[in-house]
Amino acid sequence: MSLLLPLLASVPVPVRFRWRVLRMAGLDTAVAGIERSVSFWNRKVTIGPGSYVNRGVKFEGAGKIELGSHVAIGPDALILTSTHEIGPSEWRAGSGTPRVEPVTIGDGTWIGARATILPGVTIGRGCVIAANALVREDCPDNTFWAGVPARMKKSLP
Repeated sequence: MSLLLPLLASVPVPVRFRWRVLRMAGLDTAVAGIERSVSFWNRKVTIGPGSYVNRGVKFEGAGKIELGSHVAIGPDALILTSTHEIGPSEWRAGSGTPRVEPVTIGDGTWIGARATILPGVTIGRGCVIAANALVREDCPDNTFWAGVPARMKKSLP
């Protein structure tokens, strides 16, 4: 079944078939809008009701990903749950077992286009993550983050 998940991101796959297979694979999608070219690289994704995942979004890794209700994710965003240590000079990509950490995105949060969320990050409720931001630390509720790496720019009402 896990080999089928990446194929479901292809445009020719009928929407009804896609939803049926996603649910059979164990993805908890509630009532959410998910565009056709979204890639699920694992089954540990929970998407809350009223959320919207735009085209080209990739859910990667072996860790759990939880999206609250009414979360919006812009095109081509990347959510990562696994990483590894930097290896010796002969192989910098690292060796050994990958480190897996969950990602949690709170209710009402908006993730901009091409933003990247790194493993272990918790984004609070009502946050805005700017387009192209690289989020590598937890974001408190109702804050606006931008940049590479992302920094808190201001608190939101």
